[in-house]
Amino acid sequence: MIRPTLAALILVTIAGCGASGPAGTYHAEIRHTGTVTKERAEQLQSEPQQMLNLDNGGTFTTTRGTQTVWKGRRKVEANRLLLRAEEVNGVAVSSNLQSDVAFEIHKDGSIVDSRTSGDGYERVYRRL
Repeated sequence: MIRPTLAALILVTIAGCGASGPAGTYHAEIRHTGTVTKERAEQLQSEPQQMLNLDNGGTFTTTRGTQTVWKGRRKVEANRLLLRAEEVNGVAVSSNLQSDVAFEIHKDGSIVDSRTSGDGYERVYRRL
């Protein structure tokens, strides 16, 4: 029989840091999912490094190089990370224009933005 404190610890570990979910800093890699022209592949590789920082308090930021792109709130539902930008490129987004953007959380801990899979690639965020 598992003691209640040990069972709670196991549950928090399985849930990925409890209520904060997959907190940490992630860097983006490009994964090709289809045909991409040579020019587009070179362009993707030459873009500044993209990062995703998930804070413990339910907030997040995305950066491209040294520029902050998105700032906002986040939550985890099942195997999906939902990001809601409240500020984009330093400009506040009015609440009626805000919406959740879903990223998939894979079993290996990576976070996948597949919104561009129709363009032949997706961004895979891996923890640093």
